[in-house]
Amino acid sequence: MNSCLKDSTTRCFFVKNSIFTRVSLPEYGEILIFDNSAGVDAMEKRLSIFTVAAVYVSTVVGAGFASGQEVLQFFGCFGLAGFAGIAISTALFIFFGMLIMDLGHKLKAKSFLPVVKQAGGGKWFSGIIYIIITFFLFRVVVIMDAGVGAIFTEQSGRPAVLGTL
Repeated sequence: MNSCLKDSTTRCFFVKNSIFTRVSLPEYGEILIFDNSAGVDAMEKRLSIFTVAAVYVSTVVGAGFASGQEVLQFFGCFGLAGFAGIAISTALFIFFGMLIMDLGHKLKAKSFLPVVKQAGGGKWFSGIIYIIITFFLFRVVVIMDAGVGAIFTEQSGRPAVLGTL
């Protein structure tokens, strides 16, 4: 069953078992809408090496080293020895990233919890790690929400709480 609208401004097409609907909106032009009602489970799709690598790099680089300025300021004050620090940090990110990705693949984990339980070394310690991860994820959501509210206020002049809804 196709969930496309039946008018002249909408066209549907398939891309690798997924449906994309192209909709023309007067204020935005032509946009694509992903429709997963075709029975394709996103978790069961095979991920390419490039996709996994891109997610890992975007998470590590985007989360902590967004501009590269932080790396330069931290390691740059050590001169040439700072370049060795950059190389060692990069090697450690690659090594531990491969370990965690491999563990997640072996466990066929669909979330981070089985990986934390296995890598945590025990029920008590993995519980602490889980609480810490949950706390930091909550903090990220709150900080991003505050940023959205601030931008909303700056751009519209309305209260920030309206932008965070």
